[in-house]
Parts: sequence; C-alpha cells; structure tokens
Amino acid sequence: MKLKVLVLTLIAFIGILAVLHDGIRVPPPPPSSSGSSAPSLPAPDFSFADLSGRKRSLYALPEKGIVLHFWASWCAPCALEFPSLLREMKKREGDVALVAVSIDEDKGAMERFLAKQDQAKNNISFYPVWDPRKEISLPFGTVAVPETIFIGSDHRMVGKLPGGTDWNNDAMQRLLQSLAD
Repeated sequence: MKLKVLVLTLIAFIGILAVLHDGIRVPPPPPSSSGSSAPSLPAPDFSFADLSGRKRSLYALPEKGIVLHFWASWCAPCALEFPSLLREMKKREGDVALVAVSIDEDKGAMERFLAKQDQAKNNISFYPVWDPRKEISLPFGTVAVPETIFIGSDHRMVGKLPGGTDWNNDAMQRLLQSLAD
C-alpha cells in the first residue's frame, strides 16, 4: 500500500512539473530600439567542429547575430519546429547564423534527421554541431530540448526560449530581425 501511494505521488509530481514547464514557454521580447533596458550576459564562447569537420568558434562567425538552437532527433517538438526555423533563417541569410546543437547520443540519428531537412538548409548560415556529452549545452544552462538562445552582434544573450515555438509569428520575426540589425 505504501509503495502504491509513493508511486502515485511521484506520478502527480512529474505531471505538475510538466505543466509548469509548459507554462514558461514565452518568447523573449525583442530588444528595444533605444538599446536594452536590462543588462544582458555575454554568451560563453566555444569552439566546435561542424559536421564537415571544420573548426569554428562562436565569436568568430561572420554573421551579425546568432540563433543558438539546442535540439535532438528523438524530440517530437524539435522535429515539428525545425522546418519552420529553417524557413525563417533563410530570410536572414548572411545576417543571422543558426548554430544547431544536437544532443543526440547517436551521431547517425542526427545526420539522418538533418538529411531530411536538406533542401531547407540550402542558402542559410547553418552550423550543425554534435554535442553528445552536453559540453556546449551545460554552460548555457540548457536542461531540456528544444531550447533557443538569441545572441546579438555584441555576443550578448538577448533572450532564451525554452520549449518549441512557432517561428512564423510576428514576435519571433521581430526578434530575429533585431539580431540582423
């Protein structure tokens, strides 16, 4: 009987956590045109090898702004939002980079997922990264996917969006455009 009560309590607790997590999916506001009203933190710089093996650094990317997107191939919300994210990034080619950090343990699963997105990846500043040990995810405080961090031209984080989103809404488009300005 005690075990049954413990299991039911644990299930209720997990359910409450899930509801609370869903409740915090609020897109960050775009930075104000007069400058940021609140100080933002600098993004941790990191080096990575993209899937072609080329070494890169977050701070050395040539684009003005960066969308740092954490995802995994097994994540249903990630799979739903990825095509929309790629379409929005195509509108900002050369101005905003998409650094897509996969936390997949299986590199092949990540590569197969990206292969399905092949046409959408054309003509965008796209840097896929494999992070199975979460060496990049942890310094950014990422505990669940999808999660997106928006980084301005000054390498400061201007917003963090936990959970999936509709990339084709006015607020997200304004935020992405502000990264390109």
